[in-house]
Amino acid sequence: MERRHSVNGPLLATCRLVVGSVFVVAAVLKLADRNAFLDDIRHYNLISGSLAHGVANYLPWLELVCASCLLVRWRERAAATLAAILCSAFTLLTAITWIRGIDVACGCFGPAWDAGRPVLTLLRDVLLSLAGVFVARGFSNDADKSNGDAGCER
Repeated sequence: MERRHSVNGPLLATCRLVVGSVFVVAAVLKLADRNAFLDDIRHYNLISGSLAHGVANYLPWLELVCASCLLVRWRERAAATLAAILCSAFTLLTAITWIRGIDVACGCFGPAWDAGRPVLTLLRDVLLSLAGVFVARGFSNDADKSNGDAGCER
């Protein structure tokens, strides 16, 4: 039985590589300067204290694991779904903060990414969310389910 995503193979692979690569860069930059990332989180004025510290400590590692799974093609559907959820959450947080009139650095790429570009940040996060959904949907088809595949193309 032919897989549905074989027609979109190059686009699916490109989306997977782009989302995975963006997540690697974002995670590495956050890990390189955790204090700056923690400050970015605090500037959103949505969470504070130990929750902010938890996000600053664990989110970059979650992004790195997610990216690694996408790039080595292990549990792609789960990783792509997680990436889409994370990007959607980032989009929502950026929109809420922008609506509240707070001008903050997005925090996505560490201190290298400056404040003042919420529209571009929203656009980037929406596109990454859609790419994640596309990759996740590309691996959920009847052929994968019928042969017991865990959602990975081999």
